[in-house]
Amino acid sequence: MEPDWKALLRVLRAHSATFYLGSLLFPKEARKGAWAVYAACRLGDEAVDGQ
Repeated sequence: MEPDWKALLRVLRAHSATFYLGSLLFPKEARKGAWAVYAACRLGDEAVDGQ
């Protein structure tokens, strides 16, 4: 199953300008993994915070 990369990018762009820009320095495959981990953590954090 392939992640929805467009949805992951929307989460990053909406919530983390600095992480997104910094992640562009990573190699492509590492960058995609970092995006997935960040988005999962961000969505979990929002769920706990009730947003």
